[in-house]
Amino acid sequence: SHYGRPIIKLYQINNTRNKIAVGGDVALTKNGTQLTSHLSAFKPDVIIIGGDVAYDDGMRTCFYSWDTFYWMFAQVDF
Repeated sequence: SHYGRPIIKLYQINNTRNKIAVGGDVALTKNGTQLTSHLSAFKPDVIIIGGDVAYDDGMRTCFYSWDTFYWMFAQVDF
């Protein structure tokens, strides 16, 4: 994204138009959730996460990290 706005790119492969969303680190914060929610309007065919996904660091107090990550992306309409 560029300052909180998704950058949208369209690619054509084998005469098929594909929407690919590419991003970096996933922030498990209010801002990260808002940015991820913008993907629903884009309706990507593929999402590529090129950075950190979620850390639980093996700590019992951080068990929710993966739950939050999956919840955020479950909201995206493919």
